[in-house]
Amino acid sequence: MRIERTLVAVAASAAISFFAGCAANAPSTNPVIARPPAGDQVKPVASQTLIYACEFTANTCVWYVHGVNRVAGSITGLSLPNGVGVDSAGNVYIANFGAQNVPVYAKGSTKLVRTLDDSGHFPIDVKVDSDGTVYVANNQDANSASGSVSVYAPGNTSISRVIKDPTFGNPTGIAVDEHHELIVCFDDNAPGGDCDEFVHARGPGLIEISDFPASMEGVAFDNAGNIAVQNANSGTFYFQPNFSMCSADQTNGSEMYIAFDRSNGDIYKTNAGGFIEENAYSACNGGTPERKYDAGLNGNVPYGVAVDPGPGP
Repeated sequence: MRIERTLVAVAASAAISFFAGCAANAPSTNPVIARPPAGDQVKPVASQTLIYACEFTANTCVWYVHGVNRVAGSITGLSLPNGVGVDSAGNVYIANFGAQNVPVYAKGSTKLVRTLDDSGHFPIDVKVDSDGTVYVANNQDANSASGSVSVYAPGNTSISRVIKDPTFGNPTGIAVDEHHELIVCFDDNAPGGDCDEFVHARGPGLIEISDFPASMEGVAFDNAGNIAVQNANSGTFYFQPNFSMCSADQTNGSEMYIAFDRSNGDIYKTNAGGFIEENAYSACNGGTPERKYDAGLNGNVPYGVAVDPGPGP
C-alpha cells in the first residue's frame, strides 16, 4: 500500500482525510484489552520490555509485552496520534498531531505525567535525548507548508527553541543518538526524501541522505550509531555512522516507523497491513522477521512505534 505524505493544508480535518487513506477500510473502534489467562506468568511492569504503537485514525495508542500478541493496555482520548518515544525513566511521549501537543504517560500506564505544548505546530514524531531534552518533529507549522523541530529543555512543557531549515519539506521522522546528534527525515517531493543531520542538535542541517523515493517515514539509531531509515515504498535502509549505506531490507507491504530494542537486539516496524513486525537485527546485515503483533488493532494501521526495554533481563 502506497503511503502519501503530501500535506499542504494545516487544518486537522485535511490531515484526517490524508492519513486515513492508509486505513480507508479499517474500522475506527478502539482495541479490546484482554486480560492474560490466569496461568500466564507476568513479570512486574518495571522489568517488562514494552512495545508501544499509535493508531492515527483510531485516536489510540496501545502497548504489548515483548513476545505476547495481546494488547496489555491502551491510551485513548488522543487526537490523531502518530510518532511515539520513551525516556530513560520509561515515560511515553506521544506526538498528538490533532491536538498540537505531546502528552507524556508513565510506563505501562494511562497516568498522565505532563503535557508538552506544541501550539502552532502539527507534531508527527518525538524522541527524547539521554539528557532529557525532547525533540518533536512537526510535519507542518501553522500558516506554513513546511515543518520544523520543537525543542524542549529537560523538564519543560513549553518550547525552548525551534529548529528550522531551508531544506525542510514535511518532516516525518526524527532520531537522536548518545552524542546528541539529531537526524530529521522528511519528504520534499523534489525529487523525493532527504535526511538531515544537526550536529549537537544545532545549526543548519547537513544533508546526509538525499534523493530517496518519496514516502520517507521513520528513522532510528542502533547501539553502534548505525542508522535505519524507513521508506514506505522501498523498505528499510541501513547506514553506517558516516552515512554510507551498508544494507537494506525489502519492503514487506508498506512499513512506516521503526524502533530498536537495544537490549534484545531486535528492530520493530509498523506496517500498513495492520500489524507491528519484530525482526532479529544484525548491524548492517538488516532484519530477519521473527513475529508480529496485531491483536487488538482491529485492522487499524499502527503508525509510530517505540520500545521500552526495561532494566534488562
